[in-house]
This record gives sequence, C-alpha cells and structure tokens, in this order.
Amino acid sequence: MAWRSSDDTVATVNQGVVTAKGYGTATITVSSVDDPTMKATCVVTLQKPVAVSGVKLANPIVVFIGDDTKNQTIVIPLISPANATFQTFTISGINTAYATATIDGNRIIVDGKKSGVTSLKVTTDDRGWSATSDVFVVDKVKAYDVYTKIDTAMVSKPNDGVKTAIAKFSKIKIMGTVNDEYYFVNVNGKIGFLSKFGQWLDPDDRFYTLINNQNQLSDVHYGTRTMDYNGCELVAIHNAFLLLGKPSSILDIRDTFEKKGAYWVFGELGTDPASITWCFATYNVKYKEVQAPPVAVNWYDYASVLDAQVPVGGVVILSFWNDSLNIPGGMLHTIAAQKIAKDTYKTYNANVSQGSIGDIIGTAGRGVYITGYYVWR
Repeated sequence: MAWRSSDDTVATVNQGVVTAKGYGTATITVSSVDDPTMKATCVVTLQKPVAVSGVKLANPIVVFIGDDTKNQTIVIPLISPANATFQTFTISGINTAYATATIDGNRIIVDGKKSGVTSLKVTTDDRGWSATSDVFVVDKVKAYDVYTKIDTAMVSKPNDGVKTAIAKFSKIKIMGTVNDEYYFVNVNGKIGFLSKFGQWLDPDDRFYTLINNQNQLSDVHYGTRTMDYNGCELVAIHNAFLLLGKPSSILDIRDTFEKKGAYWVFGELGTDPASITWCFATYNVKYKEVQAPPVAVNWYDYASVLDAQVPVGGVVILSFWNDSLNIPGGMLHTIAAQKIAKDTYKTYNANVSQGSIGDIIGTAGRGVYITGYYVWR
C-alpha cells in the first residue's frame, strides 16, 4: 500500500498514521502498489481550536428530597463561547453526606441525600475556568410550609437571567407553587422564584416589599381603576402585614378584596372601610379599633385613645381625611405606621414620614381622624 498527502504542510501520513502539521485541508490517499487505480481517499481538515473563555453555573442549585420528589435535579454548565472546541469539564467540592454529583454528557445530575447545604465546583478542561454554586438539599416534608397558593399571573415580569449567589440558608419556605416549573419562595426574607432546575428569578419587588408610595402601582388594576388612585387601604394592609412579619403580596390582597366585592362603585371610590376588619379575620390578624363618631368635638382625643393601647414596636392602620388628591372635597386615605418610640410613629405611604398620631393626622389628614386599628398576630 502506498500513502501520500496532498499537502505536507497541513498533514503527513506514514503507513496510515496521519500527523498534523498546520491549519488547513489536505487529502490523504492510499493506493495499491500493484494496481494504482485501486485507491481510497479521505479529507483531513485542521482548524484552530476555539478556546474556552468562561463557564457559568445556576446558583443556587436546589434539590428537593422526600415526599414524592425524584431526589435529584439536573444542571447544565454554560461554557463560553458556545462553539468552544473542548466542552468537557470536571466537578468537585460537593459534600457527599448531603448530595452526590455525576457528569452525564454535558449535564450534571445532582442527587440529594439529606437536607443541608454544600457546594459544587465546575472546572473546564480547557483553560481551567471554574464556577461554584451553593447546593441546597431541602426536605420537602420537613423543611418548608405552604403559606398560600400563587397563580401564574403573579409572575409579572421575571427577568431572563439566572441570578448569582444569595445568602446561604438551611431552610426554604415555599409560599406557593406558580406552575409545574417554579416555586414561590422566601429565603431568609428574600422573596423570589426557584425553578425545579434550581434557577433563581427575581420577582417584581414592588409586590412583596413595603410600599411607601402607591403611585408605583399605576400599572396595577383594582376594579376599574389602578391602585395609584384607589389602593390605599390595600397598601396599608399589605404594609401592616409585612411590619408584623407576615409574608404578604399586594396582588394576593387585591385579588381577595375583588373576589369579596369589597370596592365601592367597582373601585371608583376605593374600598369599603368595613371590609378591613373582614380582611383581618380572613388573614388571622387580631385588632382593636378606635373609631371617631361622624361629628367629633376633638378628633385628636380618639387618636390619643388609640395611641395609649399601642406598645413600642406595635403596628397601626390609620384612616383619615386627605385633601392632597385632586378630588373636590378631598378623600379618605388609609396608611400603616409602626410605633418606634413613645409618641412617635414611622409612616408608610403618607406625606409625613414620622410623628405622633396627632401629628400625622394634623399634617396628612387635615386634622380629621376617622378610625384606627392596632393590629397584631
């Protein structure tokens, strides 16, 4: 047999062994010495390898164990660029007391063993780029409790990125299942969405944190209006729940009130004040109410009665007359406040940041106190 290469600067051949010499294309031909017409060819192309420039790994990686779970999750490292020549990698760092990790092609299969926190490191074979993620193994039976059911409408606009590390934790509180893909969770006070593949998505923070200006809800409907116009009672309840340490979503509260039909004239005149106490019962919140009569000699007397019942750290919901809106004659306004010292409250969604209840009513409410609630869990 005779062997030859069409371009020795690209590749040489010796008894069928091809040796690369440079980038390009060469044709390797083998033929019979006795009959040169009997031959075969193959084309050899040598390209410059595309180097790996980085690797990313979903963080955190979450594995649910127990109950009806599969006790495993699948993670795919993202090697950059996508056309890198060598896509292989190694894994290390995982504490096998909590989980094991196995490479399966371009995937990593993480199997949970027992609840706890460990980590997983991925290192590319080319150039040695690495990424490390926390691995949270969560016992589905013991490690969380369901707070409320969330539907897909609550995911208003999750971003499209996998977020980097969040604070380590040993317990995830699952507050609801969004759909078959995502869980709505509270991680040491940080609320977001975790996919079944361990991806973290930030929600629209407006809906799950303290709201200090209802104008930020101008795109959220309540009845026929948006909540920047008619949502003060709901915002006050939402803020009060958060101040009490109770997880809250303004969208969940809105949906509850709409189903109850608790708005006036389909939301044109806000919320029926009587529905606030119904809401307390629905969400298992205790309260004491101090209501002023329709005509009072001194509105501040009733504010003082309410204040006397509230300890430092206590939370109140206040309703008063507010003429700061562009409405003839003014309008009822309701806010939440927390007592931070004797005679001093920090307010939320009001045009005065803090003061006594009298100061708040005098500044924000034209001196007309209507009713107030001291609330606790």
